Amino acid sequence: MSVSLIVHLNPRSSANRIKAWENGRLLVSVTAPPVDGAANKALAEFLSSSLGFRKSDLRILSGETSRTKRISIDNVEEADVMNRIQEAIERFR
Repeated sequence: MSVSLIVHLNPRSSANRIKAWENGRLLVSVTAPPVDGAANKALAEFLSSSLGFRKSDLRILSGETSRTKRISIDNVEEADVMNRIQEAIERFR
């Protein structure tokens, strides 16, 4: 089973953080610049570590060159993903 999420990425931020779940999108900031895929790589690494998923289970399905991305997380239930997102948002406040 896999879960698909819409992520709005803010690169070149002062810190890596999950900011909010807003209008069906996960708002995420990373310090990496949007150059040569660095921000995408940072997003995958940060989300996998922050949410407790294996990096290999997270894929960017669309939006490689856009701030709005569609990602997939494999081998997980939607309720589990949403719980982990809510916990992460609380940690980063």
